[in-house]
Amino acid sequence: MPLQDDTWSLFRASPTAGYVICPDAPDFTIVEINDALLRILGADRDSIVGKRLFDAFPDPSEDKGGQKNLMASLKYVLEYKEVHQLESQQYDVLIPGTQDFEVRYWSAQNTP
Repeated sequence: MPLQDDTWSLFRASPTAGYVICPDAPDFTIVEINDALLRILGADRDSIVGKRLFDAFPDPSEDKGGQKNLMASLKYVLEYKEVHQLESQQYDVLIPGTQDFEVRYWSAQNTP
């Protein structure tokens, strides 16, 4: 059953940055993103919702360490149906309207 509009409104208004993804590995399509994360990213909802996770949040590093760690965490959540906490790690965030990245540090929690 799809979430009701008021449930999405509550999610969007949450002070904790987050997004909801479809468990369509390896794509992990972004279904929704909240206002707190949009403010951090300096992005708008339409530029992110509907995109594959790693297309919306590319990893410019050579080793793709951020993507590898996040993918492993998401696979863990799908397999074990348990919350998985990632250690704080560097994610380079694309600066909107440019080809440049800004270094940020995140500590993500993935929840089934």
